[in-house]
Amino acid sequence: MTDGKHPISGGQEGKRPVALPVEPPKHMPYVKPMLYVKQTAGSIDFSFKNYKTQYPAAIPLLVCFIYFVVMVLGGVNPFFTTAQECLEWGGGQRESIYVDGEWWRLVTNVFAHADAIHLMSNAASYVYGAMFLLEIMSPRKVVWVFVICGVVGSLVCSVTTTYVFLGASGGVLGFYGAFIGYALLDTSVFQRHKSAFYIALGLVVLSILSSFRVGISLTIHVVGLLTGFLIGCALPLWKERNAD
Repeated sequence: MTDGKHPISGGQEGKRPVALPVEPPKHMPYVKPMLYVKQTAGSIDFSFKNYKTQYPAAIPLLVCFIYFVVMVLGGVNPFFTTAQECLEWGGGQRESIYVDGEWWRLVTNVFAHADAIHLMSNAASYVYGAMFLLEIMSPRKVVWVFVICGVVGSLVCSVTTTYVFLGASGGVLGFYGAFIGYALLDTSVFQRHKSAFYIALGLVVLSILSSFRVGISLTIHVVGLLTGFLIGCALPLWKERNAD
């Protein structure tokens, strides 16, 4: 490396000395870690500000967990629950609803679960489905989609079946149905979230196929899915009409 004190001449007087080119540094310059920490913290803070308004969408899931904890504290086995216990803790059933007049069961059954595995599987599906919907609608609308699809599924199930039913699966499948319906009518949403659309479609197929097993309500799954699909189709049309 030259610093100007030791020039190399061309061998003739009167010629200006030619300096050797400066070698590039062999190592990257040192960057203070604090700079990186500040940038990372700013990024986390920015992300937090963006997503903190979406927390209300988790309220139904939180209610499901609290409901299950209360059931367990009340003496219910978290890994095995009988049909009678499910009925005692808010499960739906035709006779209880229409003969005894316990209409509240159409709502409570949506938040009650038979065991821990039932709750966790629905919770995982809820989180994934809510992530889809939060891309296209507000948290308040996400909650309403869940409640409406869950209650409509319960209502149809109470009319067409006689067994005890409970669980959030009708509302959860409503998430996927709403996302699919919305994306089909809004091409911009479909283009932006094409991968999510096909994932949602695949999960719906798997869920419907698994509904043919004993102990799973195919009625609630199908009705919740179709209800969500109709809601998803209606929203773009409603937005377009109000925009005009």
